[in-house]
Amino acid sequence: MELWQRTREFGRGTEVPEDDIAKARGKLVAQTQGAAAPSRARSPRRPVWIGAGTLAGAAAVTVGVLLIAQNQSVPTLPEAIASPTPVVTPKPVPTPTPTPTAEPAQSTSSILAGAAQASLNVPERQPGQYLKIVDERTSMVFYSDEYGVSDLGSSRMNAESAWAYVSQSERYVPADLMSEWAYVQGGGALLDVYFGADAQVRAEEFWDEASGSYSPGAVSYWAGGGFILIGSWPTDGGDGSRGRLFQTMPTDPNEIMDWLMEIGVDPHKRAWLLTKLLAENVGSPAQRAGLYLALSTLPESQLVAYDDHRATIVSTSKYGADHADPSQWDTVTIDRATGYVLEYSIRRFSNPEFMSDDLPDEHHVYSLSVVDSAP
Repeated sequence: MELWQRTREFGRGTEVPEDDIAKARGKLVAQTQGAAAPSRARSPRRPVWIGAGTLAGAAAVTVGVLLIAQNQSVPTLPEAIASPTPVVTPKPVPTPTPTPTAEPAQSTSSILAGAAQASLNVPERQPGQYLKIVDERTSMVFYSDEYGVSDLGSSRMNAESAWAYVSQSERYVPADLMSEWAYVQGGGALLDVYFGADAQVRAEEFWDEASGSYSPGAVSYWAGGGFILIGSWPTDGGDGSRGRLFQTMPTDPNEIMDWLMEIGVDPHKRAWLLTKLLAENVGSPAQRAGLYLALSTLPESQLVAYDDHRATIVSTSKYGADHADPSQWDTVTIDRATGYVLEYSIRRFSNPEFMSDDLPDEHHVYSLSVVDSAP
């Protein structure tokens, strides 16, 4: 049994005369009033909340009074020791932590201007260094009885079936773009994504043939990075390599626009070409900055998403004789710290009855690093 329970049981059933209780109470009050008072003035009292512990203490005092009265003898209490009034030291009020200022709302032009500046902050590669670009590509294949597979004219507009596969490759881009670029072939796999009649059967037939050309780890070398098909490039009948294309490309955004006209780019497709060249990730810092600033002048390019680290821009192009409606959508996701393109996708035409517009024809995810050697 707890002590407080035993105390309550002690003396139960014994009547205590009221006079004895009064005497005991008077004795106790006299002793406690004789205690020395603190020399300093007390602070004005504040309201005190009495909890269960306070009530228990009061009960104990009452019991003590009853016990003294029962014994008819009141012992002399020791001198009460005055408890000094506690000194209340004001606690310092903490200075509120300022709330981080939210980034101002961004626009297409401000994001592209920021990407241009970030590009200029990236140091040039030195001789002997390579930009290693790992490309994970997801591709849609469209099939129609009339045209066969995509490369022969099929698209989501006329496809009877479609499927997807994924592949990986690496390229090593030298500081001197006219030197040899190294390409390393990776593996590939058919994805479980099918649309239309007999899609899975046709996909397996396609993959049986296509996968035979994969040789993971095989390395090939191309001077200047190999040929690139853009507009009427090369306009002088010379080398049509990537390296030479970037050699001829200016850095001023206005001059870049004029240069596009010189190499035969349709004005309705300028946004596509600027986006494609940015996705190459191989231009000099000044060239990539110029491409971003040129892109910012086109209303066809719009900011669709951003956070502290990335931003996504969608550019539209118009094909056909009348150029009435957008027919191609190019999307880049930009690393805002470096200006490099981390993702690039292309969708040609729109046919939501056949497949969702959220699925592009091609989607590339890039991983970039600077290395000191190539395979």
